[in-house]
Amino acid sequence: MSKAVKARRPDAAPVPLGLRLRRMLSAHEIATLLLLLQAPAELMAATPDVIALREVGLVQVVESEQGGATTFALTADGSAVLRALGAG
Repeated sequence: MSKAVKARRPDAAPVPLGLRLRRMLSAHEIATLLLLLQAPAELMAATPDVIALREVGLVQVVESEQGGATTFALTADGSAVLRALGAG
């Protein structure tokens, strides 16, 4: 059985966080979550930390209504991880 996480279909049932998060978060990824805890932030979408956090569903893209810069925010799962660490 492959350990790779496959992209979910939009109509698929949510996958519990424990099934998606199969590795420990790096210090940089945790720092990114902590930055986003205070408010959505403009981050470079191409950074490995943001990409990894988006892949496991801890961070989401927030579209600007005015066509401004792309921002990122925590998902409910991202907030849950920080609460588990005592930071949320």
